[in-house]
Amino acid sequence: MMKTISLRYTIGVLVCLVLPNLYGQEKFDEKLVQISQMTSYQAVYQLEQYQQDFPKFSGVYYHLGKLSEEQIPTIHPILNYQHLRRTLYNTRLFYGNCMHFAKDASLKNEHYLGLPIKGKHVEYTDIVRYAREKMKHVSHIQDLVINLYTSYDRMGARYEDCRRIFTQFCEKYPGEKQAHLLLRSDDIVLMNPLANQFDSLQNDIQLFQEALTQYPVEGYHPSFVYSDIRLYRLDGLTRSNFMESTITLWNYGAFAQQFLEEQNNDYAKYYQTIRSEYKLIDDAINQVKRGHKPTLKTNKILTNYINKMDYESFMIPLTHIQQMCGDMIHCYASGLFSVNDTVVDAEEIELALNNVYEKYCTHDTCTHMLEVLRTRISEQEMEKYTSVLGTDNTVLQIEALAQNRLQVADSIYTEISKLFYNTIEPTITPFEKYTDDLTEVVISAGQLTQRGVEVVTILPVSKGYLVVYVDGVMEVMNAQLELLQTLEYPQYAPIKSAYKISGNNIAIVTSERIHWIGGL
Repeated sequence: MMKTISLRYTIGVLVCLVLPNLYGQEKFDEKLVQISQMTSYQAVYQLEQYQQDFPKFSGVYYHLGKLSEEQIPTIHPILNYQHLRRTLYNTRLFYGNCMHFAKDASLKNEHYLGLPIKGKHVEYTDIVRYAREKMKHVSHIQDLVINLYTSYDRMGARYEDCRRIFTQFCEKYPGEKQAHLLLRSDDIVLMNPLANQFDSLQNDIQLFQEALTQYPVEGYHPSFVYSDIRLYRLDGLTRSNFMESTITLWNYGAFAQQFLEEQNNDYAKYYQTIRSEYKLIDDAINQVKRGHKPTLKTNKILTNYINKMDYESFMIPLTHIQQMCGDMIHCYASGLFSVNDTVVDAEEIELALNNVYEKYCTHDTCTHMLEVLRTRISEQEMEKYTSVLGTDNTVLQIEALAQNRLQVADSIYTEISKLFYNTIEPTITPFEKYTDDLTEVVISAGQLTQRGVEVVTILPVSKGYLVVYVDGVMEVMNAQLELLQTLEYPQYAPIKSAYKISGNNIAIVTSERIHWIGGL
């Protein structure tokens, strides 16, 4: 009795297991007919619904694998990379499940349409062989896809890194010349990675093109062209679309290389030129302080050079002041007259005075340039010239430097004036008369005795004649000796001599200094 019950139980269990499977297979035949009229995505959805009801039926995995495999070439490996990766994974999973659940299962040919078989009926070995080949093939495709996308992503990221570095650089420096002048060591370090990154980008592009050859994308045959960065802060900031047929890339490598070359060559030379000039002048001043008379030749094109490299820089007026001081020292050292002349003549005196007048005017101009310097200088502007200015690293220190140079030049001018007077002193004689070579008018000292003060000389001026007295008074008279104008310069007394040079400029000579009067 117990044996009978056990047998009946076992048979019941088997029936319960077999009947649903047989029913599922019959339903699967209907499902195959249905999906034959669907797209692959619709068919996959339907089969996945079926698979949830019959998870151990190998036939559904076979068709899911085939349908998923069909989708692979239709999915863009770059634009839809994640979707493609899931499809590749599912394809391998479906074929693996097909092989797993087919073992010891009842196999029907109609459930495995398209499966290459060796005999008349589907065998498990047929499924294993087919599934393994497909899984191997899909794994190969997956490797190609990963390689393609990885190379694409690396290429795009590298280029974006170049753009980011360049943009960061442009945001810090509003102009390319400003960048050169304000460049710091950490920014040089920034330029080097830009050049290196762009060099690496070339390798990235090559690897991407090789990967694209191994796994072509329909309609996608990109070519790369490079555009030079010519307009700073306008070029080089926009992104590139790597999905276009022609991919235009900013040539960050060429920019970085050119920038560093200019920094290491042009601007290094620029700074060295200024340093050399300033050292030349500093050395000359120090020698003067020790009682020497050094000769030097200042760089006459330096201020134009500075204006070219750094337009309207505070270094222009500062350099003018520096060079004026240097030229004054050179004039002092070279002398105004030939060392062989024991007695100088009128022509030599005029040449010497023209030289002195030039130095005087330059000094006067540079005095006004001190105000220009003050309007242009700032702590930020000074950062451009830290390598030149040395310890003078504040605005006040630079202003003090300029004032010092003006003072030194003024003291040298005084020494030049004394040398001039000492040289011409033997030629100075008491005034007796003046003869106008053009009009033949003769004016004697006796005609000018009404003031009771010694007459130094009479000089022709545009209004008539200038009578210079020793006490600093000057009278402008016409040919009839009628007084037209009186000028008083008591601070110049006693006046030793006076001369007229080109431009109606009057040199008033004292034993201590040469003064100048114009506009007569």
